[in-house]
Amino acid sequence: MSVSDVPVVAGRGSVEVVNLTRCSGSREREPGDVNIQRGTVLGTPFLLGGEGDRDDAVCSYWRLLGGDVGAHALGRETGLRVHESSARVTHARRLHALRQLSERVVRGDRVRLTCGCAPRLCHGHAVKAWVERDVARRIAGAS
Repeated sequence: MSVSDVPVVAGRGSVEVVNLTRCSGSREREPGDVNIQRGTVLGTPFLLGGEGDRDDAVCSYWRLLGGDVGAHALGRETGLRVHESSARVTHARRLHALRQLSERVVRGDRVRLTCGCAPRLCHGHAVKAWVERDVARRIAGAS
């Protein structure tokens, strides 16, 4: 499954991926923006060698969010280089951060995921898809 196969579901709040450099000015930064760059809990461990790696990196990150395979195994499988400290983030820590984002969206918050890649395809789109899927599950479970 690719990230583009994940259905977009409207929750009570919203989640979007925005460019960090466009948010660096105080006028554009919003309370509650979430930095998802490498070095944060939701940062990607996959390093791009060129634009051709972008799809593989985002799909690998989507698989990493599933928790069935680790960053190093995915790196070996795809040929992507792996950032060591980012690869050490445990699935439990990443999952906790994802669930916190979902809870904010269910409460009605606008969540902006900030990354330097946007608007180009980036791992932030996988985070957004995971949160939207989780929000839909939570809302369906509450019905």
